[in-house]
Amino acid sequence: MNYIINYKLFESLSDDDKKILEEMVRKREVNGILLGLRNGYIDVNQKILSEQIIGYLDIFIEENKEATLKLLHYLVENDADADYVNRNDETSLMVLYDNGLIDEMFYLIDNGADLFIKGYEGDIFDLMNYYRDTKTLNEIKTRFPEQYEKYLKKQKANEFNL
Repeated sequence: MNYIINYKLFESLSDDDKKILEEMVRKREVNGILLGLRNGYIDVNQKILSEQIIGYLDIFIEENKEATLKLLHYLVENDADADYVNRNDETSLMVLYDNGLIDEMFYLIDNGADLFIKGYEGDIFDLMNYYRDTKTLNEIKTRFPEQYEKYLKKQKANEFNL
């Protein structure tokens, strides 16, 4: 058991409760994990938590979008690493963008997610350019002008192969 269980609280549980909690984490039962977090049975350990939950964000969204978004907010509020790159070489921003969850993507950016973390598709700007998504790019320009300026400098440098 090398994932997100808070061992001190976990050891105080009955054997049956331990098995139930382990199974919830293993099966990625989002509501159960959120309940475990809120009750302190699962520890918000940034690195391990990111690998287990944010790293599988795409699967969690498919299984239970509403609960996953609540869980995502809880994790971000408790300093989980939102810049984790998952097993498919995608950032959290990319997963949210690909699932049409633009407001949630902006929520992560508002809370410090790095727009320039690279995955297999480049960074989030590269993905938006691939889809010719000027609407989202313009919203980034309005909401995050410093990040947008950095993006423009990167674009200009790429034009001149710098």
